[in-house]
Amino acid sequence: MRRLMIAVLVAGGLAASWTTWANPPTEEAKSPHTLDKRVAALEKRVTELEQRVAELEVQSKVSSSSAIAVKLIGNWAARDDKLGVVGLRFMDDGMCRVATVDRENRVDFAWGTYEVVGKAVMLILKDDYDPKGKGPYRTSFLIESIDDKNLTILGQLPNKGITFERQ
Repeated sequence: MRRLMIAVLVAGGLAASWTTWANPPTEEAKSPHTLDKRVAALEKRVTELEQRVAELEVQSKVSSSSAIAVKLIGNWAARDDKLGVVGLRFMDDGMCRVATVDRENRVDFAWGTYEVVGKAVMLILKDDYDPKGKGPYRTSFLIESIDDKNLTILGQLPNKGITFERQ
């Protein structure tokens, strides 16, 4: 985005140079008062362009979030040495379900909502087997990569992520 802004400014500068060469300024245009007005106008335009660039950067982040959210919808499963089998289900209405089967074959389910922000997925879950009613629980994970077949989330240790397969 910054390169685009610089290109626009350079192109504008070249156009201004061409205009100046083709139409030399009059004595009145060379006066300090007129030059101050032109500088102020250019500074205002640069500020407007910077604001537009910031808006476009935000739109870009939102677009990438929604693209990831669309790819995330569906059922995913992974086997991890420590966690056992983990199943994730993301629905298009913002609801999600998590199921785990640990190494002792104990099953646990949780359900709730999810939201994608950039590459982060934030979950608010209620555990089906929460006898004390301590939930809902908030958790999140970062997506390292996602495609039609695999979802890799970042683990807590460097280079130790978990890859889920689409079911």
